[in-house]
Amino acid sequence: MEITRAYLILGSAIALAIVSLFVFVPAPIYLFWLVSLLATELPLHIMILAAFLLALALLDWRSKNQPRVSLTSALLAAFSLIVGTVLTANILTFAAAKNEKLALFDCLIFKRPASKDVVKLKGKQYARRDSGALYLDIYQQPLLAQGGRPAVIVIHGGSWRGGHRSDFEQYDYWLAGLGYTVFDLDYRLVRNGLHFPSPEKDIELAFDWIAAHAQELGVDTRRMAVLGRSAGAQLALVLAYKTALAGDGRARCVVDLYGPTDLAWDYDNPIQPDVIDCRDVLEAYLGGNPTQLPQLYEQGSACALVGAATPPTLFIHGGHDQIVSDRNVDRLLPHLQEHKVAYDYLLMPWANHGYDWNFSGLSSQLARRSIERFLKEHL
Repeated sequence: MEITRAYLILGSAIALAIVSLFVFVPAPIYLFWLVSLLATELPLHIMILAAFLLALALLDWRSKNQPRVSLTSALLAAFSLIVGTVLTANILTFAAAKNEKLALFDCLIFKRPASKDVVKLKGKQYARRDSGALYLDIYQQPLLAQGGRPAVIVIHGGSWRGGHRSDFEQYDYWLAGLGYTVFDLDYRLVRNGLHFPSPEKDIELAFDWIAAHAQELGVDTRRMAVLGRSAGAQLALVLAYKTALAGDGRARCVVDLYGPTDLAWDYDNPIQPDVIDCRDVLEAYLGGNPTQLPQLYEQGSACALVGAATPPTLFIHGGHDQIVSDRNVDRLLPHLQEHKVAYDYLLMPWANHGYDWNFSGLSSQLARRSIERFLKEHL
C-alpha cells in the first residue's frame, strides 16, 4: 500500500511538473497549448497542489518509504512550487506597478460575477441568411429611468470557423452589471466556400437590428462599443474602423482582446511552433493567400483602415500568446499615433491567448479593470 502511494505521488508530481513547464516553454502542439493556457492562469492552484505533493513526498522520504521515488517526487513538486510562486509574484509585481490590487481568493475559488438582477434574453433573431437564421443574446438590468443606456456588442472568437455567441457569458453578465446593455452575437462561420467579408456583413446587420430596436431596449445608439476576442477582435476592428472611414461610424470605441490587425503579416510570420496552422486558417477565412488576394487581406486588416475618425481602441494582449502575436498591436499603434487616435494598451507578459477563460483569474482581473475604465471614459 505504501509503495502504491509513493508511485501515485510520483505520477501526480510528474504531471504537475509537465503542466508547470509550459508556463515558460512554448507548446509544440495544440493539446499542449491548452495545457499552457491552464498553467498560466492557475498559478495559485499550482502552488497549493505542489506544496501538498511536496509535503507528502517528504513524509514518505523521511519514513524511508521508497526513498528514491519519494525524493524524485519531492524534487518535481518543488520545481512546480517554484514555478507557481515565481509566476504569481511576477503578476502581483506587475499589478502593483499599475496600482492594482488583485483578489487572490477570488481566483482560488473561481468566483463568478454577481448578476445584479441582470436579465438574459436568449436567442433573438437579428437576420436570416441562406445558411439559416442568425441570433444574438441580450444581457441587461431592468430599466429604472428614462433615457438610453450605453451598449457593448460582443463578437466571439474561434478562428472564424468555430465559437458561439455567449462563449464568455460571465463577462456579459459582468458588463451588464456595470450598466451596459450587452449584445453577444453569432455570425456565419467560414465553411462551404463562405469567406470574408461575409462575417463582417452579418455584424453590420446586427448593428442595424440593434438600431431598429433601440427604443424598446432602452439603448443609446450614439454610445455603443464593440468588443471582440481573437478572430472576433479582427471583425470588431475592421467594422469600427471601416465605417469610421466612410463617415458612418458604428462604434464609439473598440476593445480588442488578442486580435490580429495585419493579416498579410500574420500569414508571412506565423508564430513558431504554429499550433493552429495559421496560414491554413487565414486561407480558409479569406479564400486564398496574400499573393492571390492582396486587396482582400488589406480590407481585413485594421492597419490599412486607420483615419482621423478612427474610434478610441483598447488593446489587451498576452506576451506569451502562441496564436496571435502581440506584435500585431505593435504594427497598428504607429498608424493610430500618426492620426492622433486615442488608445490604451495592456500587455501582460506571462499571459497566453484566451487568458480570459478564467473570469476570476489574475489576468482576467487586470483585463476587466482596464475594460471598465476604458468604457467609462469613452461611453
